[in-house]
Amino acid sequence: MDIQPLKPLLRTYSCRSSIGGVLVFNVNDKGMLHGSLIHYSPFKYVIMECTFVNDLLDGPYKQFYPNGQLMHYLTFRDGYRHGPQFKYYPDGQIFNISDYSFGVRHGWYTIMSPDGFTLSRKKYCMGKYFE
Repeated sequence: MDIQPLKPLLRTYSCRSSIGGVLVFNVNDKGMLHGSLIHYSPFKYVIMECTFVNDLLDGPYKQFYPNGQLMHYLTFRDGYRHGPQFKYYPDGQIFNISDYSFGVRHGWYTIMSPDGFTLSRKKYCMGKYFE
């Protein structure tokens, strides 16, 4: 019986980013982005990290301030924004919260002050604002 080694399903690459720094990402055997992608700044801190499935964003997407604090957190499904989205002030306080359903704003959109008070709150249903 002749046993052949399995070819790897994912290959990891790195390249220079057009805005500086380095991208590290995985590509599947079909040449599609698959798995994690991390963007490092020229100063070696993480700017952004996300996950792909067959070339589509799928899962958490995070952007960071230079101090390492989370700037933006959202989730994707099949390439569309889907689920909660949070934006943060540089000190970590929440700036706004919103929800998406397959790329369309759906649910509450809330804007917060730096000291945690609600400044504005609107409700959306499948992309349309409800008063």
